[in-house]
Amino acid sequence: MQKQNTIPIPEASRTSTDVFCTFFSAAFALALFIIACISYNSAALNKAYFNFGNSTTDPTLASSGDYYGFQTAFWCTVLVAFGLGLLWMSWVHLFPRTAPYSAFVLAILSLIALGVITLVSKSNFFNTNGGWKIGVAVTCFVLAVILCSMLCFYSLSLRVQSIFLEYARFFLHEVKGTFIYLLIFLIFLTGFIALITFQHVAFSSKSNSNTNFWDFTNPGVLGILNILEFIWGLQFLRDAFNFCVSGVATSWYWNQNSPWYLPLQRLFTRHWGSVAGGSFLNAFL
Repeated sequence: MQKQNTIPIPEASRTSTDVFCTFFSAAFALALFIIACISYNSAALNKAYFNFGNSTTDPTLASSGDYYGFQTAFWCTVLVAFGLGLLWMSWVHLFPRTAPYSAFVLAILSLIALGVITLVSKSNFFNTNGGWKIGVAVTCFVLAVILCSMLCFYSLSLRVQSIFLEYARFFLHEVKGTFIYLLIFLIFLTGFIALITFQHVAFSSKSNSNTNFWDFTNPGVLGILNILEFIWGLQFLRDAFNFCVSGVATSWYWNQNSPWYLPLQRLFTRHWGSVAGGSFLNAFL
């Protein structure tokens, strides 16, 4: 039988791994940020534009406030996604026992509706590409059938999920401080996206072959590294959030009555490197 202090690994080994991953992740992010600051070329940015037209390459033909309706479409998408997210969160909170089944039913109905709309659509794209219309519709119907089969085959698993969701509702009712993590990590996500956007613009302004900043070949190798950081960073935020919330949930389940911020303190002081290293493996392996 293994000794308790060697499960899952000796503390000394865990600490050294955590320190290594912390320094490696910090050095990688800091190096890209410093290079972005050095590469920033304001003169090139003054000539840059985001081309959303099919054939237009003249930036003067694009509206300075709304490039081909992009901003309008973007904010409408954000508001719709936010609204649907709130509706789904409310539904899960009010009806945890039926939420897993509802997700399958809504997905099946959405796929069927999309297939039917595709078939009856009079879009110029589908009219000139008839094969695409049939292909998209058939794919939607096939996916709907697959989901129907999964709903039957995984009924026991869905039942277990509904039980866990009900316990999650009890947990959130009793530990309301958990909601603060939503705000904290939304702020982190906003700042991270702003950082990635700045780095992309900076790298593009340094070695751009054209003035279209949607051309991701402009940044070259630095652009690839920036994309890798974006994928890694998103996975890290997700894993860090799960680390914090699961820590609070564990404390609640075992009636330890620990403060809600204790897992966040552990993340910053003892487990940052472990989460960073694990998120790298989750993102790329």
